[in-house]
Amino acid sequence: MIFPAGDARSAETQVALSAARERSAMSARLTSSAEDSLLLQLLRYAGWRLEIRNGDAFSIQAVRNGVEVRGSGTTFAEAMGKVFARAMRSGPPAAGAGE
Repeated sequence: MIFPAGDARSAETQVALSAARERSAMSARLTSSAEDSLLLQLLRYAGWRLEIRNGDAFSIQAVRNGVEVRGSGTTFAEAMGKVFARAMRSGPPAAGAGE
């Protein structure tokens, strides 16, 4: 949609379109980095279910056999590194845990 020069709606529309393009590009970059991440592939291969969120920071949650680990960071790599390290140090839940 094109508005005449000087029309306030023109600037608002451009900002909205720019924001939508940025979200789309960010989502594509996240998908690309997630698919290319060796650590993510290793966790999935080991049976971890992953939930990845991208807001102000990346947040990743991994769950396997009742064990849940979380990590966050300003980059996908930072968050994934934290989750991977915590997942590798985790063990099965202790008997009676959560009761």
